[in-house]
Amino acid sequence: MKIGYLHINPPHHGICRYGRLLALEAQQRQDLKVIQASITLTNNLWQNRSVLTKAAQYLSDAEIVHIQYSRVIWGQGWFKVYNLYWFIRHSNSPIILTIHDVFPRELYIFYGTKWERLYRYMFPEVLPENKDINPSVNKQSFSEQEAFLQYIHYPLFFIKHRLKFLLRILLRIIPNNLTIRWLSGQVEIVVLCTEEEKRRLGKLVDAKKIAVIPHFVKEIVANKTPELARKKLGLENIKTVTLLGFISPYKGHQLVVEALPYLPPDVQVIFAGGSGIGESNKFVNELLELAKVKKLDHRLRVTGYLDDEELTHYMLATDLAICPFYDISASGSLSTWISAARPILTSNIPQISEYNRLQPDAIKIFHPYTPIALAEAIRQLLPLCKEGKSPVVAGLRQQLLVKVILDKHLFYYRCAVEASLPSDLINI
Repeated sequence: MKIGYLHINPPHHGICRYGRLLALEAQQRQDLKVIQASITLTNNLWQNRSVLTKAAQYLSDAEIVHIQYSRVIWGQGWFKVYNLYWFIRHSNSPIILTIHDVFPRELYIFYGTKWERLYRYMFPEVLPENKDINPSVNKQSFSEQEAFLQYIHYPLFFIKHRLKFLLRILLRIIPNNLTIRWLSGQVEIVVLCTEEEKRRLGKLVDAKKIAVIPHFVKEIVANKTPELARKKLGLENIKTVTLLGFISPYKGHQLVVEALPYLPPDVQVIFAGGSGIGESNKFVNELLELAKVKKLDHRLRVTGYLDDEELTHYMLATDLAICPFYDISASGSLSTWISAARPILTSNIPQISEYNRLQPDAIKIFHPYTPIALAEAIRQLLPLCKEGKSPVVAGLRQQLLVKVILDKHLFYYRCAVEASLPSDLINI
């Protein structure tokens, strides 16, 4: 079988790496031939037309083409619709599509009951996806009644906020929703990484076209020991708790800073990452300022972007990996921790139960979503964290290795090529 992969740069972005690693594994198979096209999209539509046309024509030599989609990689606003249309128009091969970053906050128009959709429109910051938690990004927590009174007493703020949200709907949410709905009709199969994502896209994508294939992990081979990694990073004789990936309000970074005062004095918190692509350092600076106000900035380290070698050092030096996400779709950073087989602590979100069904008790959960609950869970788990691999996380990793996940993709590749899709796609 001849498989084509389209990669949208920058190469260090998680979604681009996802496609490249899948293609790299496919190249190792003797019965497969792989061709790849890597492109960089800009704000110049004419330039994009040229590179997309060339990429589509080159990949049309493949029996099946696999592309990735996320709101951020195909262009801003309505540009993404045009870019995708141009690629699909010039492609002659069947297409498999993986959709990433399926968040309720990007699906207001189609997600939930009628009442939930209306309430999210009026008060999107008050009614979170998980009713048991309050987003740590809020400066102040409100009950629904208090929030309503807040808006009634400040009509100018209400008008300004609603206009801002209307712009968000017009420029971000509607283009994303319509792109997913249209694009899913142009491809043979839509691949999602979790059952939770499938549930979220229920109003946009025909369930009969959805295949759920878990996010793969790599097996990390390190040439250093944890002791050498700690010495190199200056983390000797302390306990390390690390949150990995781009720094975002929805990943729980602020909750971790607020939990710092409740952690033992020998615990060092590491944010192994920096601002997201195209984002400013404003949120990062706010976190650093918050830690400084609490007089705990010496116990918080923000690394900025890490190359693979540096990342491996920090992972080896970590006692406990934390993923205190307010909301995720499918997490590349969580997959990275699974690949390292380190002990992992996460918030109580639906996707984690899917992992724990594969390997019982592989990932620990804290609840409720408060700084004290997070700190207490960390205090309880740190004494249990030992050097080397966590056996239960290693067991989960074996089920998610890229070679295993590629086999699942190959099943659907062959179905699409032979035009023999199951009447109802099932998890394999």
